[in-house]
Amino acid sequence: MKGFLIYIKSVIDFIILIIFKLLNPIRTNTIENNLLFINTGQIGDLVVSSTLLENDKLFNHYNKVYFLIDEKFKELFSDYSGIIELLFVNLDLYKYNYIYRFNFNKKLYKQNIEIVYNLTSVRPTWNDTLSLGIGAKKKYCYPNRWKTHKKAFAKYTNNLYSNFIASNLFNEYERIDYLIEKFNNHYENSSFRKNRIFKSIKDINEHSITIAPFSSDGNRDIGIKKINKIILSFPNFLIQIICSEKQLQKLDRLSKQDNVRIIAGKKKLNELFSVLNNSKIFIGIDSGLTHIALKTKTKVIALIGQGNYGRYLPKPNDNKTIYLFDRCEYVGCEWYCVKEKVFCIENITAKKIIYEIENALKNHENP
Repeated sequence: MKGFLIYIKSVIDFIILIIFKLLNPIRTNTIENNLLFINTGQIGDLVVSSTLLENDKLFNHYNKVYFLIDEKFKELFSDYSGIIELLFVNLDLYKYNYIYRFNFNKKLYKQNIEIVYNLTSVRPTWNDTLSLGIGAKKKYCYPNRWKTHKKAFAKYTNNLYSNFIASNLFNEYERIDYLIEKFNNHYENSSFRKNRIFKSIKDINEHSITIAPFSSDGNRDIGIKKINKIILSFPNFLIQIICSEKQLQKLDRLSKQDNVRIIAGKKKLNELFSVLNNSKIFIGIDSGLTHIALKTKTKVIALIGQGNYGRYLPKPNDNKTIYLFDRCEYVGCEWYCVKEKVFCIENITAKKIIYEIENALKNHENP
């Protein structure tokens, strides 16, 4: 029943997309040279796409450059001060409130966007409407290679784009690097300095191990028993646990030690970079905070499993990170696990994690 309702929603969204194409026709008599990037994904997706903001000088020859993201992640880029203008959409409203969708697309239409790059990894039909229903002349997107995210009239919708980009690449980091190189090839002088989009302040808690143990859907969490063993194994370190306020209840069985600090909704998204950057070690999962940690100087231990192995993590050419997973014949299941437990995560023992932490600390002291 749920699958049927999702399909019906996709059909309705497709009809709205076609209506919006008629209401916001492609402009053929003006050249505004305005560029729009779109990524309506989660924190991890946005951190990957943040390479655009770091290299924003590549877009100097455009009149205006915009980057559209979900407004709930507005804080993430609040330290950014470059030439790209950030636009924010309320996705909860855009998905289900058709009046809001109409007004938002009309607003985008008035920006006279000439070229759109939709960088969203998963593109439901409502997402395609953001790029195909605003009157842009050229529309580009990544090919959607998700197996478990189906939509109505996908082939027809894909044909409405001018072209796919990075068609033979699967990893999201490689895709964004491909796009940056594409713009770089048309730039006369690429010797400019990268823009710093995440700022770090000195923190008094440098002697710390930071853990972000929970996923948004709860199916690939680091178990509390494992976290307790880590806490007890490193009594001389401050152990910082990052979670949301909703996830606090999962910590009820956490060891009540003096060296434990819980960070639950007390830090803004852009401030979490400082927390991670000032830690000795960060332990995370296949989630947004791990992608933020990859931008820091901190040693990262990531329990990534194999649900989306290769799509985001491991990050290509990343020599500082320890990626942990147990082998599974269903690699690439997109976290729709057919087994009793998510063994590619469950089978990573506390002993293994502690060993990697000790090894990283030893290498830190004797580089």
